Amino acid sequence: MEVWNQIAAFLLKVVQMPDVKALLTHICVNAVVAVSAAIALKDFQLAKLFEFLWRKILPLVAVYTVARLIGDAADLSWLATTTFVMLETTLVADLVPNLQKLGIPIPDRVVQFFKVSDVKVIGG
Repeated sequence: MEVWNQIAAFLLKVVQMPDVKALLTHICVNAVVAVSAAIALKDFQLAKLFEFLWRKILPLVAVYTVARLIGDAADLSWLATTTFVMLETTLVADLVPNLQKLGIPIPDRVVQFFKVSDVKVIGG
């Protein structure tokens, strides 16, 4: 039981990090916009929402947490900051197409900047 208490305490500490709160907030905004776009296009499926949240929350928070822990342990303060900026950029890139689906005009430069069609994800 002690191990579970330590795990719970660690997870609570992670969720209370300001950067993790920011990532979680951005993920929730993305989810609301994606659901709104799906409803507008009459393509909403509840299973897709859970998949989206599972696919985003766990990996992004885990990546940031590991970067933060390694950065703190190795005195590499830039590691957490760089990771955070990259993750936020990824979230914005996910947000742009859904905003367009809602009819919100996004400048072509912004759309082109966030277009990452040539990137291959490991295991994807």
